[in-house]
Amino acid sequence: MIQMMNLTQVADIELRPTKGKIYPKGTITIQISATRGQIVMLDKPREIESHYAVILPKINADYLYAVIQKFFPRFFNQRVQGLNLRSEELQYFNLPIHTCKNIQKRIGEIIKLFGDE
Repeated sequence: MIQMMNLTQVADIELRPTKGKIYPKGTITIQISATRGQIVMLDKPREIESHYAVILPKINADYLYAVIQKFFPRFFNQRVQGLNLRSEELQYFNLPIHTCKNIQKRIGEIIKLFGDE
């Protein structure tokens, strides 16, 4: 089953990263300053620059990353202001999410497999 969910239901959002903090692998970043809507998922733990919002998934990270990539461009185009996106806008981002954790895991594995190739 697929349910529309708010990003805040499936992830913790840090509007600005904490300086000096090392974020874990699987953390998703969305560029908010001088942006075209760039989205990146960390492949290893590292610090994140201040012009990104930080998305810490509560569900399968590979799955959430794929869903965000698919549905973020439309949201971004509706909310961008010049070259910037106010990080507070992310709290209004709604996504269709599979409610079954097994399906999330399987989709995440498949997407990661294709991404690695």
